[in-house]
Amino acid sequence: MDPVEKLTFDKIENIQIWSIIKDATPNYIFTTKWRSVNWNSVNDKTVLSQVLELRFCTKHGLTNIIEKITKQYKVNYPRSYNITDREKLNEFIKDYRLTALMSSLKSILEMRLTKNPKFNPDGTIPYEMIDFIEQRSWEFINAHRLNKINEIPWLTVEQEGRWKQFMIWYTKLLEENGTIRLTNSFQINNTYERFTYLVQKLRTHTLQFDIDGSRNIWIIKPSSSCSGYDIKLEKNVDKISKLALPASKIQHYTIQKYIENPLLIFNVKIDLRQYFLVTNFNQNKLWMYKEGYIRFCSKEYSITDLSENIHLSNVRIQSKYRKYRAQFVPEECMWSFEQFKQYLASTNNENKWDNLIYPKMCETLISVFQYSNMTVSNRFSFQLLGADFVLTTSLEPWLIEINSNPGLNPTTSIISKIATRLLKDIVKGSLMQYYKCLFCN
Repeated sequence: MDPVEKLTFDKIENIQIWSIIKDATPNYIFTTKWRSVNWNSVNDKTVLSQVLELRFCTKHGLTNIIEKITKQYKVNYPRSYNITDREKLNEFIKDYRLTALMSSLKSILEMRLTKNPKFNPDGTIPYEMIDFIEQRSWEFINAHRLNKINEIPWLTVEQEGRWKQFMIWYTKLLEENGTIRLTNSFQINNTYERFTYLVQKLRTHTLQFDIDGSRNIWIIKPSSSCSGYDIKLEKNVDKISKLALPASKIQHYTIQKYIENPLLIFNVKIDLRQYFLVTNFNQNKLWMYKEGYIRFCSKEYSITDLSENIHLSNVRIQSKYRKYRAQFVPEECMWSFEQFKQYLASTNNENKWDNLIYPKMCETLISVFQYSNMTVSNRFSFQLLGADFVLTTSLEPWLIEINSNPGLNPTTSIISKIATRLLKDIVKGSLMQYYKCLFCN
């Protein structure tokens, strides 16, 4: 039988089979959309590939869960704010201002090691900026020491004018190569020493101090989109506020701190897609898949250029730029886990995957899963999910988001191989062979 005849035969056979079983109650349904299920044709014994109430699969839900978890545990998740009203936006603005203070400190200290200091007799920024940075930093440090962090006057009427003036200086310092004006009594080395001490103090009270970098970059994510649609990177607080404050009750936004010190390979930013499976029957279980992939951006990393091809590694986005990718970046802007492990070995980090990266990803997902308040149903159900992690320069993984229906379209040869094997493993139920059970409750 030639291929055309076989295709015709298979089509006729499928039509005949469907006419027999179309009204039968299915034993197994594999779908990526809950709404596509015909609920009139299933019963409690039907195995279904969708689990209800996975709150961590939405940007708002994950942020809310992490907020509760971090009161007890350290979870690597960048600071995020669900902007639903002006009060939530004000919480972000407080954080933005504190991060601006620390960005200024870092920027000034970085100049200590260069031939382009931030201090000049003809500087465009008054020395008053130094006083403001020190005063506000010590307010923050002392408030933490006295457990009165909520009493800091970040948004009072009296302080608003001073903050606006500081932000003007801040923009000149970081974006316009401005310099701070020297005074007759000013001693540069003494300022460097005071700022170094301040950084040490601030680091003890800000757990994400090292991922913040020195540019105060944030990501604005629409709550109802995926695959990188409508995501924007921004540094200006007024532009962020305008973008994120909801114009309606339908669309809301999450503002997330951008990790400014990501691991670079070939001077390009990468991130990591980790598949995992949730099963729900008598008890909830989480299983970690052994295979996944590394996604490359196509253009060399920059903290001054916020273009999507530099910072957003989504397959959909980077497929537009693969043709113009940076030197040595793989043709499909992607590696398998095995290729990444080979790279780690080539940089004398061969033990980092087993001793740091993989365990930390497991620990993070366990924490999120444990506090997600999933309910156990009578139906056996399961769901494939995809977690996205960014690695820092120290190879520490930070969770960015969790996708309820991770794309399995064969858009690259690596996804094609992984997805084919992954779906077969799920259908066969060979979890113990290909997955590691992380958590059962």
